[in-house]
Amino acid sequence: MRTLLGLFQEIQDSGSEAIRFHTGYRTWVHSWSELSNQIGGFAAYLERQGIEKGDRILLWGGNRPE
Repeated sequence: MRTLLGLFQEIQDSGSEAIRFHTGYRTWVHSWSELSNQIGGFAAYLERQGIEKGDRILLWGGNRPE
C-alpha cells in the first residue's frame, strides 16, 4: 500500500511544479524539492520547540505555503 509520505518522497526529486500562487503583485512557483525543504525546516522547528509525536498543536494562517 502506498502512503502519502511515500508518494511525496517519490515525486520530490522530479523537479516538477508543486505549488503556484499569486500574491497580487507576483506569481510564486515552488517545486516539490523546495516544498520538501520547507516542510523539513518546519518539522525541525517543531522539534526544537519540544513538540513530540502525539502532541497536539494548532496551525493558524492563510492558505499559503509560507
